[in-house]
Amino acid sequence: MAMSGLPRVTQVLSDLGFTYYTHNEQAMALGRSVHKAIHYAERGTLDWQTLHPALAGPLAAYQKLKVEKGLVVVATEVELVHPQWRYIGHPDWIGRRAGSDDLILVDWKVSDAPDVKTAKLQLAAYKMLWESNHPDQPISACYVGRLGKDGTHSFPLVGDPEATQQWMACVIVWRALEERGKV
Repeated sequence: MAMSGLPRVTQVLSDLGFTYYTHNEQAMALGRSVHKAIHYAERGTLDWQTLHPALAGPLAAYQKLKVEKGLVVVATEVELVHPQWRYIGHPDWIGRRAGSDDLILVDWKVSDAPDVKTAKLQLAAYKMLWESNHPDQPISACYVGRLGKDGTHSFPLVGDPEATQQWMACVIVWRALEERGKV
């Protein structure tokens, strides 16, 4: 349970069996480090000279992807709470393509083969979080930003209405299990 007493998006998905990577500590540590580095880079406070060598490939992929897609950041790693569905999450990256006012949401994955099906649910949850807290700033598209350790990347579009319905079902089932002391 998150410090607020509310479940995190990743906790709900994990408790319901949708994630398979939660017990690979090394992979999780690398992912957390890359997310923090992206956050600090976008704030202008990352010391690129002190990065661990394991971060070089994913961060090179991030920089290439930003240039190729013309990505401009609006927010990173912001903590949000959904007022109605009572869950908490930290969307990785909200931004725009250069020259566009449409907001996009990106979930960064340090992987050669990210679990796109689960990422769709995660992004649906984050989209709902963002839009419940910023109703005048809708998200127009959701992407998985795959950042390879070798510097390669991909950027599949993954948002769809069915993913939102599936996420809402997850929250409802999780709450029912919580009421029964099962999670």
